[in-house]
Amino acid sequence: PPFEHIIGYDVVAIYAHPDNPAKAISLEQLRSIYGEGGEGSNWSGIVEGFDKGVERVGRSRSSGTYAFFRKAVLGAGGEFGVGIATVPGSTAVVDFVASNPAGIGYSGIGYKNEKVKCLAITGAGGKAFAPTQENIRSGAYPLRRPLYVYQGDVDNPEILRFLKWIKSPAGQKIVAAQGFTTIR
Repeated sequence: PPFEHIIGYDVVAIYAHPDNPAKAISLEQLRSIYGEGGEGSNWSGIVEGFDKGVERVGRSRSSGTYAFFRKAVLGAGGEFGVGIATVPGSTAVVDFVASNPAGIGYSGIGYKNEKVKCLAITGAGGKAFAPTQENIRSGAYPLRRPLYVYQGDVDNPEILRFLKWIKSPAGQKIVAAQGFTTIR
């Protein structure tokens, strides 16, 4: 059987407009906003005094990010609600949120820019975890998924050199340049 090596992490960020006063959101609140039958239609249920209807955007059904978010946030068998704008790419998610003060979207953290902000995720006990390198590596930020390289031939010196390189500072620099979080 192949050996599994984690070489980095892909992170799904929750994007909001910079004018939105929200700083954090719980997985339960995200389920209420995105899930079938959810009642999270107004920001006032998340941020006191911000009385605006939630404008939701997400990735298209063919996206791996869509599938990951569905499983991680809505749970096994969970379905998305109606009225969610779906777009084919991560840049479109960020652009939608950047142009809409009541917008919320999910997509890879590598697409963050100065026109949007990322919300922290509130965990058990009410502590919020921002998508920082430390929180991602430790697993405190929950919307992350490992990036794997699988090794079948344990004796191939070229494969061993590649694995050593991809985990080295030079290889991890490439992982980071692609918008992913490194293992160190």
